[in-house]
Amino acid sequence: MGSGRELVVRGVVTAHRLRGRLTRVAAEQVEWVEDMLAEGRARYETMRASAPVDEEAPARVVRAHRGRAA
Repeated sequence: MGSGRELVVRGVVTAHRLRGRLTRVAAEQVEWVEDMLAEGRARYETMRASAPVDEEAPARVVRAHRGRAA
């Protein structure tokens, strides 16, 4: 009976270790995605700020299309 209990306790310890590792890996992945989004946003803002504005260009009309109501 004692060996069965020991096996269960070891399994629980292993599960806690696995959970800790998975939590850390998930946090690292979220941080990586956030870094990529921040870098993309920074590059976009830089590109947008450096784009020349043609003051002589005619205005463009942009139409928004509405979906049909169900």
